[in-house]
Amino acid sequence: MEKGVLIFIGTFVVVGAIHLISMKTMQLSDSKKARYRKYFWYFYSVYFLSYGIYLNYTNFVDHIGIGFVVIALMTLVLNLLGKLETKSH
Repeated sequence: MEKGVLIFIGTFVVVGAIHLISMKTMQLSDSKKARYRKYFWYFYSVYFLSYGIYLNYTNFVDHIGIGFVVIALMTLVLNLLGKLETKSH
């Protein structure tokens, strides 16, 4: 029972923190939003790449790990080319 309450409280703390961060980012200028979005995609692709390499290393050749590596490389290249930027109206 105590474990469930701790998980419940932890979930509320994490969701509350995410909500506060998202509310603060809504007040930023468009150029800062674009820069943070670009950094997020770099971080996301590096995370996916490292996780895919980890899966391939621990499970020898795993199709899921290869898929993570492919998705990460695709995201990284698209971000470098500027194809992941959103257009403002």
